[in-house]
Amino acid sequence: MDGIGILFYAADATLLDCNDWFLQRTSYSREDVQTRSLTSSRLTPPEWSKPMEALFETVRRSGHVGPYEMKCLCKDGSQFWMIQSGCTLEDGTIVMHCVDIGERKRVETELRQAEEKLRAASTAAKLGWYSYDVVSEEIYWSKELRSIVQVGPDEPLNLERLRQLIHPEDRAFIQSHLNKSLRECDEDGYHAEFRIVRSNGEIRWFENRGKVLAIDEEGKLQPRFAVGMLLDITERKAAEQSTRELNKTLEQQAIQRNELRELLQHITRIANEAKTVEMAMRVTLDQITQYNGWLVGHVWRLADDDSGQMQSTGLWHVRKDAALSLQKLGDFQQTRGGLRFASGQGMIGRVLQTNEPQWVEDATLDPLLNRISDVGFRAAIAFPITVDGEIVAVMEFLSDHVLSRNHFFLEILPHIGIQLGHLIARKRLEAIAANIAIAEQQRIGRELHDGIAQQLTGGALIAETLRRSLPEQMKSQFENVKHLSDILKQAHQDVRRLSNGLLPSPIESVDLLPTLHGLAADTVDRFHLKCDVDHHRFDEGFVCNDSVALVIYQIACEAVHNTIKHAQANQIVIELRSMDHFAMTVRDDGVGFTFTGPAHKTSAHGLRIMRYRAESIGGELKIDTAPNQGTSVTLTIPQRNCQS
Repeated sequence: MDGIGILFYAADATLLDCNDWFLQRTSYSREDVQTRSLTSSRLTPPEWSKPMEALFETVRRSGHVGPYEMKCLCKDGSQFWMIQSGCTLEDGTIVMHCVDIGERKRVETELRQAEEKLRAASTAAKLGWYSYDVVSEEIYWSKELRSIVQVGPDEPLNLERLRQLIHPEDRAFIQSHLNKSLRECDEDGYHAEFRIVRSNGEIRWFENRGKVLAIDEEGKLQPRFAVGMLLDITERKAAEQSTRELNKTLEQQAIQRNELRELLQHITRIANEAKTVEMAMRVTLDQITQYNGWLVGHVWRLADDDSGQMQSTGLWHVRKDAALSLQKLGDFQQTRGGLRFASGQGMIGRVLQTNEPQWVEDATLDPLLNRISDVGFRAAIAFPITVDGEIVAVMEFLSDHVLSRNHFFLEILPHIGIQLGHLIARKRLEAIAANIAIAEQQRIGRELHDGIAQQLTGGALIAETLRRSLPEQMKSQFENVKHLSDILKQAHQDVRRLSNGLLPSPIESVDLLPTLHGLAADTVDRFHLKCDVDHHRFDEGFVCNDSVALVIYQIACEAVHNTIKHAQANQIVIELRSMDHFAMTVRDDGVGFTFTGPAHKTSAHGLRIMRYRAESIGGELKIDTAPNQGTSVTLTIPQRNCQS
């Protein structure tokens, strides 16, 4: 039989015979058996002589023995493990059966060595290991595991006790995890993290890594043991939680920074596009109260009496639910509107003194803000609006709740103040420029009316008198003199129109296209220069704003005038287009110019005027020219500007 040795002994333990497996395993020959040259002392180590004698004595007395494990000697001196059992036959012969268990012993030795290494590693790393017998449900915990979980060395362990140790919120998960691991017997093992409640009530996190050892029964894996290790990961979990909280905080800060940047960009755009300072201030008050949840916003400005004090502008933004929170809000607005603050007085005075934003988290703790807290306000913030570093206004916001300082918000407030300051400075300059322009127009108008207009009137009278007094022989010059008289009269009308305002009378948007056709016809009649209006891609209803229509006409007039004066052109085309925006191009085939040449210097004033007019309606002017390539002047205006 393969893998089994059979030996026959006499009653005195003398070996009588054995099968071939035994001979091959021990390297003895058949001749050795036949000559009785094999003895038990040669089969077993010397230390096994007494156990062997006891074994045969048991067989002789009881008729059977075993099974017993024993080491046997080979002919070459090596040893191997066998398990023996035997019985006595009727004739007194003792039959012994031997099974080689060397492989099992090798595995047991490796397992024992692995356990010793595991125990040493556990001790060094302060890990705990365990084993679980699936069949008997016996649980074994190493000394290290009992120590870190705080389970006594003699305390019995079973599944119920283990369940009690696991945190209540994790019990269902661990039970499901255990069932799944035993069911699947995954070759890669299992892994889980859960909490254990120590005997003193302390909660600790553990990481469980292990593997289910299974046997194959009829092609199906059956779990036999679960072995693994537990590692205390409480500190790691705490670090992970701290990292998550930090990442969440950083993410929130990034979102907040983006929101604040968008707020600043929006207010900057408002400041650039607003027609009035008041409009920009009102929108800014609304935007900031929406962002931070302030109830009330208010704007202060420098007093006009050069006292350096701040007084109310009367600009307020009050959230709709503010009246429900603050019953005395109306009285507060009226009273505060009559106050003035000098440098250092109250929160507004602090801004004036430091030129920096001020944030009061709780007004009840600040004696200088008792007027605010008496009404029901708790938090307040104010920041300066500056022009070239000088404070011209202060914007304040109030809340009925305590609000902690937001450093990111404080960072952008000075930038908001600067953008609003730019608007104030620009409007001041525009007002100055407008006043200068009006004064200059009036001066030129008076000079035209009092000087050139009278001279043209006189010239027209002289031409008319000359025409009437022409002798018969000079009748051929009659038409020339009449044409001269008409030109002088037309020039007189133009000068009178300029002297009355220097600009053509306002036109309605519906008359834009006919007026441009009139400009083209007048150019042909007066200067004998071909001028056409191309409007096949233009919708006459696209421009609905009369002011915009006037500027379009003014720019067309200026561009045509520049062409007549400087371009030496043969043809002018005024092209109109309406798509998602309005566009007008005045194009000529003249000599063109460079932006550094003399032609540009002579027309620079007209170009500046056209650009100023385009920007005044939110449009853009582009000049495209080159020597001997003609010139194109293109005006583009957004659709919303044309229709509002």
